[in-house]
Amino acid sequence: MPGNGVTLLYMDWINFEYLKIAAGFELHLKARLLERDFVVHELDRSDPVYMTIATKQKTHPISKSEIFAIQPYHFDGKQNYLPGLKETSLKFSTIIDKMEYRTALELPDDHLNIVQDYRTLRNQIHLSSDIVEAPNIRAYPGSIVEFLTGFINSEIVAHTNALIAQYQLNRRPLEPFL
Repeated sequence: MPGNGVTLLYMDWINFEYLKIAAGFELHLKARLLERDFVVHELDRSDPVYMTIATKQKTHPISKSEIFAIQPYHFDGKQNYLPGLKETSLKFSTIIDKMEYRTALELPDDHLNIVQDYRTLRNQIHLSSDIVEAPNIRAYPGSIVEFLTGFINSEIVAHTNALIAQYQLNRRPLEPFL
């Protein structure tokens, strides 16, 4: 079937686009949590000292001060580290699906719902033949490109420029997308 190759190429291409958009959202949401003094690394439930707080982390963001109240940084002869932190970070689904995380992000629900749709679409990369609904993207009253551009300009460009000014960083401000 000659048309199938073109369809598959298009599906691969669109799935890669969804992957990139979702990855950007995931990184931004984790940065928002860090900025608000929450831990984005998973806590080690196998360590009895951290078991309770690690279980809580499945549904609630954990502040850095909660971790420091358990133990301070340790030095292993080469670097400082926090016991109880795993090398893995929170799952995107945890951040976007759990109400306490959504509240901590301080973003409008309609924005988070669109992000949630992109997370679902991102997963198409595994099974690209499955049909996935994106009701929040479909219900957006304008062009989704306008939403993405607006989000980038207000959440990333403006915020980065504020940090550059606040900390007098030696770099040029970002230019907004038009």
